Amino acid sequence: IGVVHGDGSLIHALHNAQREFQSNTLDLVFFGHSHIPYQGKHGGTWFFNPGSLTSGRGGSNTYGIVEIKGKEISFTLEEF
Repeated sequence: IGVVHGDGSLIHALHNAQREFQSNTLDLVFFGHSHIPYQGKHGGTWFFNPGSLTSGRGGSNTYGIVEIKGKEISFTLEEF
């Protein structure tokens, strides 16, 4: 599991997170900064941005729940 804050827009933050961990084999990377929720799998690694609790830019405030059971990873995005 990798964690990085990120910077820039959602796409820029995603690309930076991918570059940050390109030399590692990770199952999951958490990243942020954009305040826009995202989940996607790239090259065998899941990338997850939970959005923002207080200043969501995707239309609402959000937080994420990640469950890891064995080799299975599931994501829940909660809006409020």
